Amino acid sequence: MKEQEKKTVEMPGSMVPVLEIDGRMQIPQSMAIARYLAREFGYHGKNNIDMARIDYISDSFFDIMDDYMRMYHDRDGRMMWDRMSDMRQRYTDLDGRMSNMGYDMSSDMRPDMWSDMRSDMRSDMRSDMRTEMQTGMQSGMQPGMRSDFTSGLSSDMGPGSYSGSYSDSFNEGVMYERRRRRGRAEICRLLFALADIPYTDKRIDFSKWDSMKNKMPCCMLPILEIDRKIQVPQSMTISRYLANEFGFHGSNNIEKAKIESITDCLYDVFDNYMRMFYDRNGRKVKRFSSDMRGKYTENQSESRTNYLETCNRVLPYLENCLQSKENSGQYFTGDKIKLCDLMCYSALENPLIENPSLLNDFPKLRNLRQQVAANPKVLSYLKSRNETDC
Repeated sequence: MKEQEKKTVEMPGSMVPVLEIDGRMQIPQSMAIARYLAREFGYHGKNNIDMARIDYISDSFFDIMDDYMRMYHDRDGRMMWDRMSDMRQRYTDLDGRMSNMGYDMSSDMRPDMWSDMRSDMRSDMRSDMRTEMQTGMQSGMQPGMRSDFTSGLSSDMGPGSYSGSYSDSFNEGVMYERRRRRGRAEICRLLFALADIPYTDKRIDFSKWDSMKNKMPCCMLPILEIDRKIQVPQSMTISRYLANEFGFHGSNNIEKAKIESITDCLYDVFDNYMRMFYDRNGRKVKRFSSDMRGKYTENQSESRTNYLETCNRVLPYLENCLQSKENSGQYFTGDKIKLCDLMCYSALENPLIENPSLLNDFPKLRNLRQQVAANPKVLSYLKSRNETDC
């Protein structure tokens, strides 16, 4: 474990897994790595819409896995056997995720059944992974896989060329989100604003949400409805789709991986912040203090600890990304605003309301957010927002 901790500290953002490409570039964030490899090896969508469909399904299953992992492991991957008494509430959260995906799980599962389930899941996963690896090695390079991927090292201790313009002639968009809420859809609204693309911002009252929920993909918000015929859930899937569509993503696979990795890091900060104050349906948790600077309950204190640990891990890494020799521009990947730069503004907005000194030790991040906010199109949008949104 000590060797693992040492190697983890040496990794980007002190996080694992990390994919090292050709011995010169390291990409953290498991889902950013997975999307990079899927594009590189020909297992992603053939166009922007197709990729969005694949992404939202993948992101939905990741949500399930993430909730499951939170039951057993701390942020450093250590087992938390002392948390078994806390399993029932965590199972309820996971049960909600699974039910939203169409699975029916028994609500009276006993906590003592978790050990057997964990063992079975790990055994099944290992067996499936061995089968997949053997099949892949026997079949060799599959059609569509790129041959310019020279050397990859995927590290659980501790980024081939890709290009494409995915314009699908985006004509009409409707964004569904909860009433008077910025939340997880705000990054999508910023993309629309920066692209100067009109769309319908449709807000749903909580009083109507319960009756509408089962009609929505994955029973969640936000949802982007494209040209009145395709509905895409998952805020980060939507944001990647819009970034591709509007030209705010990378010009090749490596650049896309960088942008998505940084974006996912910022989403970690945002997601852990939101978990302190809201349930999975977006309702403010009543047991929490209405004053964000007030006292915290025991459950909220745990969520806050996770949030602060994430900030301490992610923010120094992102500051270093802006200071790196490879980056000569004012934004994360050069002189043009990309998805990750907008995410830096959006994800840290509410945390900075609670703690205005959050970025005092990170001048590059602070300056980047100021540059994004000063963009005329972004500035116009920010001025037009309802100040009561949060």
